[in-house]
Amino acid sequence: MNSVQECTCRALDKKGREKPLIIVADPATIAQVRAMVGISVPPESVCFGSTWTTPDGKMITVARYDEDPHTAGFDLEVCNGGKVLTEDHRKDLARWRNAAK
Repeated sequence: MNSVQECTCRALDKKGREKPLIIVADPATIAQVRAMVGISVPPESVCFGSTWTTPDGKMITVARYDEDPHTAGFDLEVCNGGKVLTEDHRKDLARWRNAAK
């Protein structure tokens, strides 16, 4: 399992989440993260675009750094494949962290 897969699985396995989960990924690895989420969510989960809703109503979204945060009040995980963040990615990630509060 590579670091992107490990990060995705770790993010999905955290217990006790009440808020929607947004996984922010590097554009180069976002397809891998989406695939891992798709095979890791429970059966009968529904996917629309890059957002999955599980049978118990939990939402998981995969987004790029440069996207605008979708909503306020969510749990944020970053899966970047172990790469050092660029200055632009750090700025984008700061926007996501502010919106997550």
